[in-house]
Amino acid sequence: MKHMGFSDLKHAVNVKMLVGKLDADVMHESVCKCHLELFDTYIKKTKEKPLIEDGELVRVKEYSPDM
Repeated sequence: MKHMGFSDLKHAVNVKMLVGKLDADVMHESVCKCHLELFDTYIKKTKEKPLIEDGELVRVKEYSPDM
């Protein structure tokens, strides 16, 4: 996914080289789910850990800092 693909530009510009190949609606839905999970976990504190899973088109990778 290109950086511009995380914005609303995917809905206006259909140039795959600029915005990436993933469908705009799929990307929007995935980003919204991630945001809600993070807010529920770290802001509202209603969950112990975010429940973000891989989808058919989206792969999720948890960041592990080198320590």
